[in-house]
Amino acid sequence: MNLTEAFFSNPFDSVRITPVRLAAFAQDALTKLGTETGEPFPALVASLTPPLVQLHAEVGSLDTSLQRQKSKTGATDQFIINLGEAVRAAEPSIAAALGGYESTGYKQFFPAGTREYSKTSKKNVPVLTTRLVNMCTEFSAQLPAPLVAQLSGFALQWKALDEAQSTSRKDTREDRTDRSAARQAVERQLLKAIHTVAALYPGDMEKGKEFFDFGLLRASRYASLQKKADPAITPQ
Repeated sequence: MNLTEAFFSNPFDSVRITPVRLAAFAQDALTKLGTETGEPFPALVASLTPPLVQLHAEVGSLDTSLQRQKSKTGATDQFIINLGEAVRAAEPSIAAALGGYESTGYKQFFPAGTREYSKTSKKNVPVLTTRLVNMCTEFSAQLPAPLVAQLSGFALQWKALDEAQSTSRKDTREDRTDRSAARQAVERQLLKAIHTVAALYPGDMEKGKEFFDFGLLRASRYASLQKKADPAITPQ
C-alpha cells in the first residue's frame, strides 16, 4: 500500500468486513466519541448516528435471512427422515407385489436395503428419488396406485426444497457482502471521524485506539467479544 492509499483509501470497502462487524465497529466508535463533549465530537456523533441506525436495521434483516436459511435446511433434513420412514413402511407391500424379498424387482428398489434411504446424504437424495420414480414407472401395474403416487412424489418435493434452499443461500450471501447505501454512508462518516481524530492527535496511535477498535472488524475478535458478552451465543 502506497502513502496515497494509506491516507485516502476506504479500508471498509472489503467483502471480508461483513455488515454485522462494520455495525459493531461503528457502534463502538459512536459510544466512545460520545464521551467527549467538546467539538468536533458532538458533530461527529450526530453525523454517524442516522446511517448507523439504518445499518442496524439492515443487519436485523440479515439475521432474518440467516434464520430463514436455517429453517430451509431443517426442512431438507426432515424430508430425508420422511423419505426413510415412507420407504420402510412401503417395503413389505413392494416385496409382496413383486414376488418377495429375493425378487429382481425388490432388489432394484433396494439394492443396498432400506437403510440406504434413511441414512442418505443430501447429495445422494436425487439419485434415490429418481430411482423411485423409475421403479414405480416400471412396476406400476403390480404396485398399488396410492403407493406409486406417494413414492414418485418424493422427486418433485425434493426438487422444490433444493431450489428454495439454493435461493436462500444466494440471497444470504448477497446480504452479507452487499454494500448498501446505508453501509456506504456509515463508511463515509467513519472515515470522516477517523481523519478528524487523527488531525486532532497527529501521530498519536494510542489516542486513536481509544476511539476506534479496528479489531472488531476481524472475525476472530468479533466472535471473542460476542462470547464474552453472552457465553450461550455460538458465533456463525
